[in-house]
Amino acid sequence: MLDTFSKLEGSVLRCYIVHALQSGRKDKVVEFFGMNGNDLLLKGSDWTAWFAIPYVKNPSIDPQFRVYFSKEWYEALRLSVRNFFSEIFNGTHIL
Repeated sequence: MLDTFSKLEGSVLRCYIVHALQSGRKDKVVEFFGMNGNDLLLKGSDWTAWFAIPYVKNPSIDPQFRVYFSKEWYEALRLSVRNFFSEIFNGTHIL
């Protein structure tokens, strides 16, 4: 369960970055990396390339990032988060 949560957390953070860029808020992406950069690097090397995304001219067509800008990726993330919470709440017993 913890591994699943960690993967979902990473995907939600990537979604935030993508949404900020799509909204023209590159400043928020730079701020995000300033606040969270060290923690992200400790979580794994798969974040290293993401530090460049605010400076990539067109990240939505860049081969390394374009999947994260697709509606399919967003919908898959949304479904995964929904299923995760469903599992959590279905396993919760109210006293």
